[in-house]
Amino acid sequence: TQPRDFSNMVQGSNPHCFEIITDTMVYFVGENNGSSHHSPVLAATGVGLDVAQSWEKAIRQALMPVTPETSTCITTGQGKDHKELCVNISVSNCQIQENVDISSVYQIFADEVLGSGQFGIVYGGKHRKTGRDVAIKVIDKMRFPTKQESQLRNEVAILQNLHHPGIVNLECMFETPERVFVVMEKLHGDMLEMILSSEKSRLPERITKFMVTQILVALRNLHFKNIVHCDLKPENVLLASAEPFPQVKLCDFGFARIIGEKSFR
Repeated sequence: TQPRDFSNMVQGSNPHCFEIITDTMVYFVGENNGSSHHSPVLAATGVGLDVAQSWEKAIRQALMPVTPETSTCITTGQGKDHKELCVNISVSNCQIQENVDISSVYQIFADEVLGSGQFGIVYGGKHRKTGRDVAIKVIDKMRFPTKQESQLRNEVAILQNLHHPGIVNLECMFETPERVFVVMEKLHGDMLEMILSSEKSRLPERITKFMVTQILVALRNLHFKNIVHCDLKPENVLLASAEPFPQVKLCDFGFARIIGEKSFR
């Protein structure tokens, strides 16, 4: 959110005092002078920070993946307060075959959005027993076409059988009638972000060789298992750390295929 100064605007005009920008929408928000909550201080200074923060909070809550069985509570993680999403769900995993309360296994921090896409949002989370940080992808089934759902289940089926340093680790998948929760290890950005943030938007040769070598090793492991990725690109190469020479991990196996051995020749 960014407050705006409209103290010099012509009297009677109706400017917006701040904007909230999401992936798909820009909200232009101004103070309602007719409201009982109208603040003369905000109107005089033109600084709508308090109003902006309240709107940002309201929009975040509206976008949160809540269900009728969902409750929200406050928890503390890594020295700061987080808003925790608590949902009763059924677990679909090879190791767990019973109904559990996700809040008894993971903390989901609804105010820590790691990323978002057309069908879901990725939140930061933490495993309660170990304290391990995780990333939790939340997919709304109502916005999820059947084809996309099959791609997700294909990705989960493949990742459950892959264990390699160069491939993102899938912990488990949770499912409710309305939503799917996919729990993965938490990483630090992707190769595309690293490239764009580098000088001249390109990586030095040494770093490029280091990362490409890891990608080839991960692909070699996939091909030994007769799996082809089919959607390899910089944004699907995640980074395990913010170090100059990070461990890389392949992700997004929604389009991956298990094919015959002869197809690699």
